[in-house]
Amino acid sequence: MERNAKDAVLRQKAKYNRAVAYMRKYHPEDLIKAYELFGDSVPAPSTCCQNPIQVLAKVGKANARAHHLIFWDFLLNGGWPVDDSEKGLTWKVQDKSMVGGWMNEGSNRSRETSRLLQTTRRRHRGPKGASAMGRSRAPGGNSSGAS
Repeated sequence: MERNAKDAVLRQKAKYNRAVAYMRKYHPEDLIKAYELFGDSVPAPSTCCQNPIQVLAKVGKANARAHHLIFWDFLLNGGWPVDDSEKGLTWKVQDKSMVGGWMNEGSNRSRETSRLLQTTRRRHRGPKGASAMGRSRAPGGNSSGAS
């Protein structure tokens, strides 16, 4: 579907769904693939409402990176430790800066996503004092249109 679709939005949705499928496998190798797929399209704040899949991909990429912290020993050392003593100080000291970088990336993506959300809210806020519920109600005060 992803490669055969002529519509760019449909291709984007298919790629997003494929990335989600990799995330749901919950294996270290699949997290890497999900991270790569999510990372292909990152929205600018000005286009996020026109491209909601890109926003979801941005959040998905942050989620995939957060899961790297769970599987850090496998991802950075090519396998699971035989026992806890193998992992000991050697791996922890050796991998600390990379894991710390992943943590910083997660914090940065969280801040970016918060800014994106704030920008979206500001752009789509109705007239002062109006709420989304108030604007969508039918005459007579109920949302079904029946009086």
